[in-house]
Amino acid sequence: MTSLYHPAGRLVWDTWTFQRDGKAHLIHLQMRRPGTSLPDNEQCTLGHAISDDLLHWQELPMALRRGQPGSYDDGYIFTGCCVEHQGTNHLFYGSTHHDGTRIVSGMCLATSRDGLTWEKHPANPLFEPDRRWYYTKDDPHAPFAFHNWPDVDCRDLCVVKDPGGAGWLGYVVMRRKGVPQLHSCCIALCRSTDLLRWEVGPPCCTPDRFTCFEVPDVFELDGKWYMTALTGDCYGQRERWSDPNIRHATIVCEAESPLGPFLEVRDNLLLANNGYPFSQGFSARSLLWNGERLTFYTRPEEGLSFGRVSWPVKLVPRPGGGLQPMYWSGQDKAFGPVRSTAPRVLRAEAGWQIEALPEYGTVTSGMIQATVELRTAQAAGIVFNRESSAGFSHGLLALLDAGRGEVALLQLPGFLPLQQRQWPVSRTGPHHLRVIFVDGMVEVYVDDVLILNHFAANVVGGLTGLFIQDGEAAVQNITISMRSTEG
Repeated sequence: MTSLYHPAGRLVWDTWTFQRDGKAHLIHLQMRRPGTSLPDNEQCTLGHAISDDLLHWQELPMALRRGQPGSYDDGYIFTGCCVEHQGTNHLFYGSTHHDGTRIVSGMCLATSRDGLTWEKHPANPLFEPDRRWYYTKDDPHAPFAFHNWPDVDCRDLCVVKDPGGAGWLGYVVMRRKGVPQLHSCCIALCRSTDLLRWEVGPPCCTPDRFTCFEVPDVFELDGKWYMTALTGDCYGQRERWSDPNIRHATIVCEAESPLGPFLEVRDNLLLANNGYPFSQGFSARSLLWNGERLTFYTRPEEGLSFGRVSWPVKLVPRPGGGLQPMYWSGQDKAFGPVRSTAPRVLRAEAGWQIEALPEYGTVTSGMIQATVELRTAQAAGIVFNRESSAGFSHGLLALLDAGRGEVALLQLPGFLPLQQRQWPVSRTGPHHLRVIFVDGMVEVYVDDVLILNHFAANVVGGLTGLFIQDGEAAVQNITISMRSTEG
């Protein structure tokens, strides 16, 4: 069993989950890990793992491989979903095939009676875009130098039960005709009564702001319907965010009905980052687990846009619309006993100071929490992974910065920004700051909202401390819990 799931010799890209027999099943696109050797037919496959706590995963035999050369799925096989119907699991996935001119995508199906062994359906691909609304392989859009050209988009299917009837609803990335190419990406609404025959309908989500948005996830929560989707500047767009730090994000759209229209909730960035290409995580897909809506996302490794699977993040409705990514209490099981230390009042008249927490010793992997009241300080935070207790030492700093109105993850000693996000940091009220660092992955929560996520290859263990800049701050409820596997 492994946590922060990454199978041996492979990197995880897009993911999706389903439940069967009380266990969570994880299906994921996997690629060869650099420096490893795998047969070509294992370079782009759909992996499979199971878990009974969403924290530790057991790798199973591969779910699907690419087809033979010349077949409809001899290229990439990738993002889809899985639903159960009449005792059979239906695993939908995207396929690609080069027809000699361009790459054509299609939506395909594999089924399983036991949830372990899968058989591709002979009718694949089940459907392609409808030329009444969308570009097709026989009627493609003109060349343009942005995401997915020269592909014909028909990908990333998400299927939900139709609450208004006996059938199913599908949400698929396609491109509309009759609009500027850079705004043509949309989510098409499809219908089926048997999960095999599909009717492709008009779009149900058309933000008109993004060159591309993809990997939709659709679900109902507290009476409202939500759609999350990934987009970012690497698709050929810029300045789509009110926060100038942001370059890529998983956005949120909502609707009163699963039929849409799904409208973007402006500035509701479920996951967001200022790195390239996707250092904050992407491909967010959710699972209903014990009555809670939990999402997983891919957490990239250094220099790569893919890597491993996150632990769950709880989704709750955000006041005023949209969704908030919250700390899931189930993560507590991943850490050992909580140790605490005395509260501090920190002061730095001019400049900054670090107060060491020597009672914690060297921490290689764990969770640090504190209640921080900035008072007169410009900024205060938690320091971890320090090489030594000297003030000018290498380490990482999770910072609440009221002067800038942001939360930041900085590399010491030069205060190099790794991640930054505008956030209302108050001096008049306390904030609960939570920092999790496991296997090079760092998460920063403020008041239990996930703000920052980052992969830092140099997080190998170090000393901890508290940071203060230009003023006074009170820090209470300081605790640390080591990763449970470390005792």
